[in-house]
Amino acid sequence: MFLDAMHAAVDVEPGEPAQVLPWRVQPVDRTSSFMECWLPVDASPEECALTLYGPGQTYVGSNVIAAQAPAPDPMGQTTTAPILRQGAPVGQLSLDRDRSGRWRYLIALAPTESSFAGRAPAGAWAVAVSTTANAPSTLRFWIQRDISYGRGHTGARQSYFDEAANMIRTPQGELAEVDSPGAMTSRFGTLNGMATGSTPLVVGASRDAGAWPEVYSSAARDTDAKQVDVAADVSRTAAEVGRLGLTVRSGSRVRLTGTSVSAPAIGAVLRDVIAGQPAGHAADNYGQALQATGRLRPVAPEHAPRLGNGVLL
Repeated sequence: MFLDAMHAAVDVEPGEPAQVLPWRVQPVDRTSSFMECWLPVDASPEECALTLYGPGQTYVGSNVIAAQAPAPDPMGQTTTAPILRQGAPVGQLSLDRDRSGRWRYLIALAPTESSFAGRAPAGAWAVAVSTTANAPSTLRFWIQRDISYGRGHTGARQSYFDEAANMIRTPQGELAEVDSPGAMTSRFGTLNGMATGSTPLVVGASRDAGAWPEVYSSAARDTDAKQVDVAADVSRTAAEVGRLGLTVRSGSRVRLTGTSVSAPAIGAVLRDVIAGQPAGHAADNYGQALQATGRLRPVAPEHAPRLGNGVLL
């Protein structure tokens, strides 16, 4: 989600000291935690060194190295290295190459729940990265979503990048919805992976009659090819969160939130658009089809990266 500190971009300079990205892994987590590190296009693991540190008094130096990145396989197969705590494995650090040719590190930690055998320690972990390439490199990190939904009761607790330079709130006490200058942690670049393909219509969520993005509604980076296409209004105000919905059997009402609400709202309009087309001719461009309905409210230019080309009220 947009404000959850689960995406970071780390710039590394050749010959400079390693950049350190703090990773807060929460206690009493009954599920595993995962982090991905994607190397730049055409960069090789030999040029980008990665070291994982376990919790300690400082990030680098006094605390023990938990894992050193494994060497790449010449045939591109996945290679792994154990993440150790006092000599016992509590996770795995792997290296693989995507079908596009980009290299990826994947960090997988065991749950931190104290009753589990082989648990990983909670606290301030850290990833240190450096480069020997001839030019600066930008490594991108994503933490996998890890929360309990509904009545699942999985005991999941979300880990996050605990970077001091990332300001959580504005001086007025509001949640900060812009990235902090100089911080590695970024709110932009948080689109769900399933939304980044060329085919999906990407839907955001708004509030205040479409005037503002909802705080959780994610956005791509400004350099990404895929951006948010359109949004639907979910909350009347910041205090009156959610859209009213009916329960199936009891006839009572409940407030529903999230892009899980705005996406079906857009889908309902598209259903009517497609139903009005001649048989066998669905709308080829959903965004243009929505614009043609005249039901989208224009958005302010500064909100376009998160609300797209208009808001369905």
